[in-house]
Amino acid sequence: MLYNGEEEIGEEVELYLSDAFEQPQENPQLELRVHVINMNFGKNENLLNKCSTLYEYSAFIAKTRKYAKILSIEDAVIKSIDESIEEGILAQFLKVRRADVMKSILTEYDEEFVMKDLQEEAKELGLAEGRTKGLAEGLAEGLTKGESRFSKLTESLLDDNRLDDLKRATKDTTFKAKLYKEYGIE
Repeated sequence: MLYNGEEEIGEEVELYLSDAFEQPQENPQLELRVHVINMNFGKNENLLNKCSTLYEYSAFIAKTRKYAKILSIEDAVIKSIDESIEEGILAQFLKVRRADVMKSILTEYDEEFVMKDLQEEAKELGLAEGRTKGLAEGLAEGLTKGESRFSKLTESLLDDNRLDDLKRATKDTTFKAKLYKEYGIE
């Protein structure tokens, strides 16, 4: 398989179907091994130098990615097509198939953008959900601990017949904190 994606991989790698299994298996009943050749510009130069079409395609994609960092994707594609034609990179093909190349690349970039956007949205939803759940659990735990502390304080004050202090502790949080320290209630 020829690879020209943006994820950094070695010049040649082996991919295995079993790596995608939910449950890893030591000896899977079915295995598919794919030899992947990275044809991004600057990789596998021996192969690219042997096939001018692959070399030119690689150069064209590299130009498009470079311009896409500073221009809209549509402008980046137009600029890389025009520049490639001027430099003789896929010139004949780009002259004849310009509209098809534009459509193909723009569709690919739109799909990548949508996927990245969906991933980011899912991540944000997951974080928000996690925060809400964590807050609810923290609040419940805090309430339970607070009730337990106050129950211990109430019991201690009743044992010591300090009813006025108990009544004051229900309204005065500073006084209540002082009583917690006095009784060693954590």
